[in-house]
Amino acid sequence: SVSGGQMQRKKRVPVPRREMHLLQVGLRWQRCARMALCPR
Repeated sequence: SVSGGQMQRKKRVPVPRREMHLLQVGLRWQRCARMALCPR
């Protein structure tokens, strides 16, 4: 079972740092846009 777990872990591809950064920036931009669109 140990070898199987290792195989599964190897199969899974870690998310690149650039993609993570883009995702975070996108979320931040969405939040900012929503706040700006919201009437005060």
